[in-house]
Amino acid sequence: MQRTFEAWETEDGFAFFESAKLEEQRANPAQTLVRRVFQIEASTFEEAMSIYSLRMGWGPYRPMGEPAACSNCGSWLYPEGSGECWQCGKIC
Repeated sequence: MQRTFEAWETEDGFAFFESAKLEEQRANPAQTLVRRVFQIEASTFEEAMSIYSLRMGWGPYRPMGEPAACSNCGSWLYPEGSGECWQCGKIC
């Protein structure tokens, strides 16, 4: 269940979002996308944010809440964060 995420430079910083939301981001008058910095593939939002944070030089990403086991497969997920299991998709 890999999804593509993009990091963009904006006029006043950076933006990071799922590629499927690119047009929505371009239509946002509060930010102007200047150039795409990089694109990554990840299974969950937390995985994408971990890669993004390290590439930006900000150190390890700290997900919201504590990890818990997926009720379907037992893999770790963050119910207070995205609630996405890397194997099963959206759980919470």
